[in-house]
Amino acid sequence: MLRSTDLERGPIALDRRAKATRLRAERRRIERDLHDGTQQRLVALRIHLTLAGERLGRSEERTMLERLGIEVDEAIEELRAVAHGVYPRS
Repeated sequence: MLRSTDLERGPIALDRRAKATRLRAERRRIERDLHDGTQQRLVALRIHLTLAGERLGRSEERTMLERLGIEVDEAIEELRAVAHGVYPRS
């Protein structure tokens, strides 16, 4: 026979599962936004820096663009780590 406390646990468990499902969905959305938005913009910036550097030949400006490219690469790696932390792969 079910006691009243057993009956009360059912809705509480359902509510917890619903909250967990919403939290997972929100984490996936944040990860997707980071990957599809910010990360893609940084990758495009890196490509443009590389192309601009190639047009300059060997010069002080090209060296500066190469340094900026390295910083963009580091930012991309940091962003990937954040995205992975938001919704780690199993």
